[in-house]
Amino acid sequence: MTKRKEWNDLTKKQKMSSIFFLLFLVILALIFFFAPKDSAPQYRVDKKECAEPLHCSFYVKIDSKLSEKDLTVIANKLKESVAPSTGAVLVFYYLPCMKTDLEYEPWARTFFSSETSKLEVEILESALEKNPACLSNQ
Repeated sequence: MTKRKEWNDLTKKQKMSSIFFLLFLVILALIFFFAPKDSAPQYRVDKKECAEPLHCSFYVKIDSKLSEKDLTVIANKLKESVAPSTGAVLVFYYLPCMKTDLEYEPWARTFFSSETSKLEVEILESALEKNPACLSNQ
């Protein structure tokens, strides 16, 4: 049976190793606790119009302004939901104060070109000024 060492019986090197290990565990716990959670952006498809294999358009309602990265995530999910042979995929993003209607310009839009399949992301802040319901919410 081994005898448990008391703190005072440890050498200076053993004490420093113990302190660094404990500090390492605390830092690791803090990083894990405060690390941003990579959650998927919330959205709702209000309308989908497809003329496959030419194109599909989605009219999407979002709760708040999103980053280009979040818009890219949504656009890729919606592109995956249509037939692979579909040419262009357009997604129009509307904030809660906006009507999902062609009469109003969307807050943002993403577009997969049928020629290149490259995604274009465009945020249209000016759409808020053109939408009467959004002016009172700013």
